[in-house]
Amino acid sequence: MAKVKAALLEKVGAPLVIDEVELDSPREGEVLVQVRASGLCHSDLSYIDHDYGFRLPIVLGHEVAGVVAEVGPGVRSLAPGDHVVTCLSGHCGLCTMCVQGKTWLCTEQHRVLGRNKGMPSRISRGGARVTQSAHIGGLAERVLVSELATVRVRSDLALDRAALLGCSVVTGVGAATKAACIHAGDKVVVVGCGAVGLNIVQGARLAGAGFVVAVDVDDAKLGLAVQFGADAVVDAQAGDAVAAVRELTGGGADHAFEVVGVAKTAAQVTKMAAKGGSVYLVGQPTPQVEYAFNAFDLVTSAKSVQGVLMGATQFRLDIPRYADLYSRGRIKLDELVGQHVRLEDVNKAFQAMRDRTSVGRTVVVFD
Repeated sequence: MAKVKAALLEKVGAPLVIDEVELDSPREGEVLVQVRASGLCHSDLSYIDHDYGFRLPIVLGHEVAGVVAEVGPGVRSLAPGDHVVTCLSGHCGLCTMCVQGKTWLCTEQHRVLGRNKGMPSRISRGGARVTQSAHIGGLAERVLVSELATVRVRSDLALDRAALLGCSVVTGVGAATKAACIHAGDKVVVVGCGAVGLNIVQGARLAGAGFVVAVDVDDAKLGLAVQFGADAVVDAQAGDAVAAVRELTGGGADHAFEVVGVAKTAAQVTKMAAKGGSVYLVGQPTPQVEYAFNAFDLVTSAKSVQGVLMGATQFRLDIPRYADLYSRGRIKLDELVGQHVRLEDVNKAFQAMRDRTSVGRTVVVFD
């Protein structure tokens, strides 16, 4: 067993604990990755602050890039020394969803990404099992994961940039280019300009959108949205955001994205869509949240509402493609990195996320 430092959630609502844990050796189909960078996702903060029913303690984190240190028997796509990115959208390739090409909806995901009952835990502490968030547990010096949750990336891509591809980029760019059918010249509104929202903005541009409006309550985030391609911004605290968006778009957006995950903004986004427009719910709500929409408006304006999971990504195809687009200057990653922190400072970073003082993606880096 290898001993590594990790950030563990021991109690919902409490700070993460930096402690030493033990990793088992790679078994059939598993890969041991030396982590170089791990992005902090807002879903991680939700898991800290709200009870999702996870067995504790749990190592959080999933947006990981690193170098393969060791592979288990049967691993065919990776070898030691490869640069890799992990992704939440690992899949079996054989279930009904997978054979339809909807790999992000794999029905066998938990079975194929985790270990079978009776096998030792991948992570333990003092002999007791430790849960691995998303079967990854990326806030650690090393991760032991299924080959099916990893993809090799080009070695000339800086790993603190590569990490972003595994969640915020595939979710945001994918929502705009894969889940939505944006046509050249379409009008788009994005509500929520965190890392995922910024990627929706640049994804909309990549898809050929003619006019993009970004909405947020933070001036710094709105300024960053302009760098990522927004034509206009709306400060949601400065007045009626719905009215402002409808005026800017001449009656509403063809595609309206909600990236906050709260009922108020979800209701607002449906009103920002034009007649015949499409609404995409991308932000992750807590389990107890219920959305309420004006049914009369949806029906009489023929608007559609769609939930979007992980940008409808086929990550083993999409992540290398996005890496290539970045290398050619077609998408931005450098500007997406808000700050680098050490693992010991992860609680301060999450507090900044709560306080809405962090802009862009915070990336935990390891030596």
